[in-house]
Amino acid sequence: MTLQRGFCLAVLLLGTLGATGIAAADETTSDTAIHIEQEYERLDERGTVAVTLTYELGSDISRIRTRLEANITVASVEGMQVERENGHRWLVWDGDTRPASATLHVPVNQTSDRFDGYTTYDARNWTLAQTLDLYTHYWWSGDEQPTIERTRTVAGEGVVGSDLVYLGPYTEYNRTLEGETVRVVDPAAVTVDDPQGRIDALSYAIKRLDVGTARTTTESSQRRDNVTVFVVPSPLRVGNTFGSDFLVNQNASLSTWFHEYTHTRQRYHNTEATEWTREAIAEYYGTILAWEYAENIDSSRVEYMLDSGRHDRSILSRPTTWNRTSDYRKGATTVAMLDARIRNETGGNATFQDVFGRMNTREQPLENGTVREASTAVAGSELDGYFSRYIYGRQSPPTSGYYVSRGAQSTLSITATARNDTVGEINVTITNAGPDTAAAPELTVDAPGAQLVAANRENVTVQSTTLSDLSPGESTTVVAKLYPPPGDHVAETVSVSMHSLGGNQANTTVAVEYGAPEQTPTPATDDSTASDADTPTTPTTRADGGTVGPTTERTPGGTGSDPNDDLLAGFGILVGASIAVLGVVVGIANAAVSVVWQSFVSKRTIYLTIAAGLLLTAVSSVAVIM
Repeated sequence: MTLQRGFCLAVLLLGTLGATGIAAADETTSDTAIHIEQEYERLDERGTVAVTLTYELGSDISRIRTRLEANITVASVEGMQVERENGHRWLVWDGDTRPASATLHVPVNQTSDRFDGYTTYDARNWTLAQTLDLYTHYWWSGDEQPTIERTRTVAGEGVVGSDLVYLGPYTEYNRTLEGETVRVVDPAAVTVDDPQGRIDALSYAIKRLDVGTARTTTESSQRRDNVTVFVVPSPLRVGNTFGSDFLVNQNASLSTWFHEYTHTRQRYHNTEATEWTREAIAEYYGTILAWEYAENIDSSRVEYMLDSGRHDRSILSRPTTWNRTSDYRKGATTVAMLDARIRNETGGNATFQDVFGRMNTREQPLENGTVREASTAVAGSELDGYFSRYIYGRQSPPTSGYYVSRGAQSTLSITATARNDTVGEINVTITNAGPDTAAAPELTVDAPGAQLVAANRENVTVQSTTLSDLSPGESTTVVAKLYPPPGDHVAETVSVSMHSLGGNQANTTVAVEYGAPEQTPTPATDDSTASDADTPTTPTTRADGGTVGPTTERTPGGTGSDPNDDLLAGFGILVGASIAVLGVVVGIANAAVSVVWQSFVSKRTIYLTIAAGLLLTAVSSVAVIM
């Protein structure tokens, strides 16, 4: 027999899910079989779980070792020892003991650097922990390639998923659909309203979000066959995904469930430049799927998702430019607009899901260039400009023309009438004549300085506003007040447009005049003194029978005057003269003081003081003249 040295990096989780974990290995072990079991157990010591590794090794296995993470403590070993190599700790088999084992203590109560709440947690009577992915190297002799099997179990009550493990009492709900099994695990410590309803919702997402399924022939594009959802109380996070498993808070919204489920569909490996796609895609589909599925969900969340990224000046391909939610908000808006662009270019025959599926088939780390190429191929048109502006650049995509399916049968109509005044008004009536609800209709009045006063929305000083949903047959009125620049008279034709989330649009135009009264030129006459003459006015009869007048109005250049004007002029001369006299006195006093104290004051200071007095005198004289 020829001795051969084999090497493998084993990170795959193999086996079939059982009721409380992954099924145990077959009783018979071949000469080259490797079976590693992980058994999880709660400890009296809070914040830590015990994981016992048991190695069942065939006779042809000559050596095996497992790398330990820095936060793991080795509590006990049998037939194993800890060695250090190249800065790592390794759990190394002694080559003789069968089976060999080691018990590890692993910390829980992990937190995130970015968001509040725990990602794993050890409570008084239950624990949610992350399963271990341990790198294992092995050597063997013989011609037969070793077979590797890993199983995970729990000591006592609990459930093991592919990436999370729950220890403690629980209730479980299961459903298999489209070749995919979904399990919802409710710990005894939580109460979930309508758990079967949540299963129904996830079933809807499975059917709607087809981005690589188990029915495909290429292994790299296959959908993960099993998803386990752990419903948890506070202080764990609202939602968090670990591979094929995710946790959601017991009070989490339906959109959070869909958001985390979308994460389980992301099989690609991103780079730093494509990190934005992780939360952007999950936020987009999480929001849209929830809105489509649940008719009682208001469209305000969709509106917020689309609108919140509008003013974000970060660069999606450069995470160092992000604010706390750029990948969620601007990223989701960018995906929404890309989805709409693809649907418009293909007449609805393709969507962003086709791009998503192509991303999942990528074996190498995903770059933005690959996303652009996939989007271009699916849309059938060049998208370099879109990526340059919104992904490589700081611009935010417009939020008009986006696509969602709900409300597609609404039919919007719009009428507008104007009232001319110092402040212009346009009364806009929007009516939904279709059989479906018009979701989040957005009104735009294309006039600078417009202030929209909506019947079902607080006043906003912008040119556009999103209204509440309009039921079939419902109408609403919005008043647009138009404020001109000071002193200006404006006469214009204003465009008024409307669109809803379902893609329905309506528009019209209306003529309006507003602002200061328009000035009409006075016709010229032959009498050159006519415009300069003092023009007497006709006495006016008061309500009590008395009269006011006659009075004289002074036109430019005329000699007539008003007694009040004379009084003001006299008062101005008196004040001006007083200031002049005061200026002269101050000037002389300053000069005198400068002479007396010249031995102590420099000549420059004396000259400056005299000059100041003379300047004040000159200013006062000008005031008298005026």
